[in-house]
Amino acid sequence: MNLAVIIPYDNGNDIDNCFFFQLTNDICGFLGKQACEIGEYGKFHGICVTCPAGRFCDVIALVTPHVCPAGYYCPTGTVTPAVCPAGFYCPTGTVTPAVCPAGYYCPTGTGTPTVCPEGYYCPTGTVTPAVCPEGCYCPTGTATPAVCPEGYYCPTGTGTPTVCPEGYYCPTGTVTPDACPAGFYCPTGTLTPNVCPASYYCPTGSIAPVSCPAGYYCPTGTSTPGFCPAGYYCPLGTGTPHVCPHGFYCPTGTVTGLPCVPGHLCPKGMLVSQFEVRKGFSYGDVLSDYRYIIRGLNAFANVGLSVCQ
Repeated sequence: MNLAVIIPYDNGNDIDNCFFFQLTNDICGFLGKQACEIGEYGKFHGICVTCPAGRFCDVIALVTPHVCPAGYYCPTGTVTPAVCPAGFYCPTGTVTPAVCPAGYYCPTGTGTPTVCPEGYYCPTGTVTPAVCPEGCYCPTGTATPAVCPEGYYCPTGTGTPTVCPEGYYCPTGTVTPDACPAGFYCPTGTLTPNVCPASYYCPTGSIAPVSCPAGYYCPTGTSTPGFCPAGYYCPLGTGTPHVCPHGFYCPTGTVTGLPCVPGHLCPKGMLVSQFEVRKGFSYGDVLSDYRYIIRGLNAFANVGLSVCQ
């Protein structure tokens, strides 16, 4: 006769423990007791109790409930752990899923929330990180996008703001840097364009003011140098043209006044024409309040003159 070895089987259903004979089938106990069902476990002295919260009991005659694994949750009486839903997380032994915290994301079956990556943001209950919108930036662990600061720009998906490049300006919330306008200059990190100072000029996209060239003049806010007008002279870096002095004449674009030709008069502010000295006078004399004919213009003028030397 083929008898199996008698071993104790602690299923918690018999006061003296339930023994079974392992023959063709497992028959629990000599006393006609039944093993605990799934969803229960035998606690002690033959008492079957409901599987506790945070545990699961998936087999009959269970003595010790299984701990609910991470990524699942197990309310009271659980037979099979339930998968943690999207937007929630379930660490080991979870009874009720916890909502995913801000700055993290939790896809289905999450045991531990994952920190939101750079360039994305994750409000409370996030399943999939959202791309950081343009004009904002999102460092690692961002819950709410931050507005791009002045002097920087932030295209879509920015994690760290990029400093505004030279020749451009970036007010708060900039997505794409704006080219520095004509008459202004913009060094690196510019918030608001700087007006071009007098004696300099600044074409579109200027990084720094450029000195006004000789023969031109550049008042404040100049983008293109102005040609020095006749009757004035403009050395390098001129902001306001200088009146041509006595004894010189200054055609358009003059850098330095041209000496008056002997035998001609060159009053202050002289343009191109030179006045021929009338009879009775010789250059070297100073003419004051003298009425003369402007050569070639057929006009009269009373001015203080200097005779060309």
